[in-house]
Amino acid sequence: MSRSRRKRRLPPTPGFAGPATSRAPGDRARRGVEVLIVLMLFAFGLWLSVLYFGQRPVPNSDFPSFVSTAEPLLHGRLPANYKRLPGLGLMVLALSVLMPEPSPALTAGWFLNAMLFPFCLVLLYLLARRWLGAWAVMAPLICAINPWTLGLLIQPIAEIPLWFFVLLSGWLLARRSRWVYAAAGAASLIRYEGVVLIVAALALDVWERRDLRSRIHAVLLAGVAALPMVAWLLLGLAQSRAAAAGGAEGGAAGAAGGYWHLFFRGQSFVPVLHTLWKTTYQVVFTTDISQSGGPVVLTAGLAATGFIAAVVRLVKDRDKPLMGILFFFVAYWLAISLKVGTRDRYIWPLVWLFWMLSLYGWRHLGAWIWRRMNPPAGFASALSGAVAAALAIWLALLVPGLGRLPMYDSGTPLVPFVVVLAALLVAGGRTLLHGWRWVAPDVALVMLLGVMAAHNQHTLAKMLGDGQKDIEFKMLADWYRANAQPGETMVTTLPHMVALWLPSEASLISTDRIGGEDLDGFLADCRRKNVTYIAWDSRLGLARTNSYYKRYGLDRIARLIDPQQLGPYAAQLEFIDRVVHHRLRFINIYRLRSGRDVP
Repeated sequence: MSRSRRKRRLPPTPGFAGPATSRAPGDRARRGVEVLIVLMLFAFGLWLSVLYFGQRPVPNSDFPSFVSTAEPLLHGRLPANYKRLPGLGLMVLALSVLMPEPSPALTAGWFLNAMLFPFCLVLLYLLARRWLGAWAVMAPLICAINPWTLGLLIQPIAEIPLWFFVLLSGWLLARRSRWVYAAAGAASLIRYEGVVLIVAALALDVWERRDLRSRIHAVLLAGVAALPMVAWLLLGLAQSRAAAAGGAEGGAAGAAGGYWHLFFRGQSFVPVLHTLWKTTYQVVFTTDISQSGGPVVLTAGLAATGFIAAVVRLVKDRDKPLMGILFFFVAYWLAISLKVGTRDRYIWPLVWLFWMLSLYGWRHLGAWIWRRMNPPAGFASALSGAVAAALAIWLALLVPGLGRLPMYDSGTPLVPFVVVLAALLVAGGRTLLHGWRWVAPDVALVMLLGVMAAHNQHTLAKMLGDGQKDIEFKMLADWYRANAQPGETMVTTLPHMVALWLPSEASLISTDRIGGEDLDGFLADCRRKNVTYIAWDSRLGLARTNSYYKRYGLDRIARLIDPQQLGPYAAQLEFIDRVVHHRLRFINIYRLRSGRDVP
């Protein structure tokens, strides 16, 4: 046997055996704490999913459009509208076959959100721990209770599935897995802006891989991932041109064409940054996100300082995976800034990322300041204890106000306490792992999370409300089911919404599909289309400045707000019922008299 082989078989020397033996229990304990955090986050996410499942019976009015975009594809046909991508609709329809009546698609949308949400929290932790260390758990806990997060959790639209695939893409990107292109491709089929993930992954691959073969492979993978969305865009563009050539109005042609009519018409980059700050730092450090003055300057300063510190550190360290994620952040911000009609919810893929980057910046900025100060031993514990005491006093001042908030959902008041309990669980695990060394900093972080959660509740209560927004349209569906005869047609501004609770044979027409320049022309076209009922709703009927008010031509039927104001049209219209949610949200229902019934 050779000398080298004998040498490899020798037992380890005592000098190396000692540390190896002592490290093993520590590694197991550290692994145990990480498993505890993952299980805790999954359980917390699952609790929130169950707590808010179906909290708002009437979904966002965009939900039926996502479903109707995907339905023709299942029957081998192309859709009539390319404004939305089919990814969400296909997932909802696949799950709907397992859901109960009367609205399986809606229940499937809620179930999809509830199923993905716990995994979102776990993925955010797994992604953040690489750069935030032991307290990476702060990022998912802060994001989980964000009012915009919970507001999107109860809405079966694109944001939670998009968040899942963005997080999955980020995690795979950090691990340098080629599967990132599959996850990014899925995101690009939910919202058009998801294609930025493919570009970010490709840019990082081209930068990191020096040989031509690897770069060509990356380009091919990116092309395959982007192909479905590109094909969808081209189909939409072709239909848009066909609609324009056929004499369709600009709005209709744009809707058919999908995304093209929305892009490069945005107003500014600044409103997106303002919304980003409002949905992150301001909401967790102020009780009113509409206030101004000192709190605004303070929270804006905290946000900007953390983010700038993160960018400086990234440039210095050249951390390629995190720079790829930063590239996604900037590119996505530019994309939604250029898009006209950007809403707060479109920004959500940036909110968690902004938190992660700014916490990363604050972590390294704090470490740099600490090295410059070079404080004596014990100073860290003393400072952490003082900060924890100050935060505890702040939290004690906030807690009484929570009892006066209008929490309509019985579980919502528990949210800040459950978050603090989860953080205490993590702190306890760290104490078991490291002893009492980090108790004071951990307690300070738990108190900070408590303060953030308490402030957060004020906006959360306002955003979630009683869950009854637009409930009058479900009441209208109930009325139609109980009173309409087979074949009777109703006109309403949200036929796709009302249809969620009705059988497929129900006959509904959108208000904007009825022609006529005034009420006379409107009623004449209703007769031509064999309409029986006209439903006037205050949701849009009172929103005279809303763009849909003019698009639907609601000025033509403004008289229908009050049955007493019908005047000469009382001979043609019979007021038969009103469904009421509250004083400002109601629907008037009229029967259109047939020609022989008109006096």
